[in-house]
Amino acid sequence: MKNKTHYFCHSYNGTKAKNNLQGDFQKYLNNLNGSLVEKSALPKLKKQILEKAEEFNKIHSRCQPLELYFWETYKNNWQIRGLECQKFQIIPAELKEL
Repeated sequence: MKNKTHYFCHSYNGTKAKNNLQGDFQKYLNNLNGSLVEKSALPKLKKQILEKAEEFNKIHSRCQPLELYFWETYKNNWQIRGLECQKFQIIPAELKEL
């Protein structure tokens, strides 16, 4: 996509979380589903997601901590890795006027 100006958040293929930590983070990602952010805000969004994971790690300190990272695919999509119960992608998008 040549003129990507935004990124679209897509949360999908959710399964039952193993524990409360994964469940709370899964809910957080589902709340981001369908969000559209400007291209310039992508680093801030990724940082915010990882910080939220750290926050949940502290709240649920008895659970095995989430060790998440972002992976860029060949299509310039960003995927969260390290979470078994939920798939989450940040996909390049273009805002079009109809």
